[in-house]
Amino acid sequence: MNELNDQNFEDEVIKSEKPVLVDFWSPTCFSCIRYKVKANY
Repeated sequence: MNELNDQNFEDEVIKSEKPVLVDFWSPTCFSCIRYKVKANY
């Protein structure tokens, strides 16, 4: 799993030849915390 940032987002996601799953997460987002456990990735 790669960590994305402003410098590599375009190359890793936008220009990818394969489908990409991006997990947007925040420690202050209740839904993020709640569903992270269910997704288990």
